[in-house]
Amino acid sequence: SGRYQDMLSRWDGASTAANVASLAATQTESIVASLRHGTAEGRAAIVEESGAFCAAADTVILGCTCFPLALDILQAAAPSTRFVDPAEAWYREVQRVAAEHGSVDQVPLHVTIRAGACAHAPTVQQVQDQWTQLFGPKMSMGSCNR
Repeated sequence: SGRYQDMLSRWDGASTAANVASLAATQTESIVASLRHGTAEGRAAIVEESGAFCAAADTVILGCTCFPLALDILQAAAPSTRFVDPAEAWYREVQRVAAEHGSVDQVPLHVTIRAGACAHAPTVQQVQDQWTQLFGPKMSMGSCNR
């Protein structure tokens, strides 16, 4: 949508001491999405891709919903860095929308899993099956490829 780039451009030349940098940690995302972040190889690859970037920052905002699953790895690689997980803000927004509609049952919900070019199809299917078991058919779940 370009919103992220628009937001970043507002910081360029702004009268602030903030320096905003961005890292597209696609390997980290892929490792977490394929549930390999618990392996020694997965942890090492995450540290290799993201560790130095995180260690050089005073604050890192976890911009992908899967990154909190690798938070312990990132914190170990960058112990003095503050990490911000936006999940709490998303939760408050869901609560607000649910309150507007009267209940969560009346809120249309569609969850999209981005798992790359079918590399993680078995994992996506497992998540879809678990989602249906937990929430039933009321809440639909789809998948897409990038």
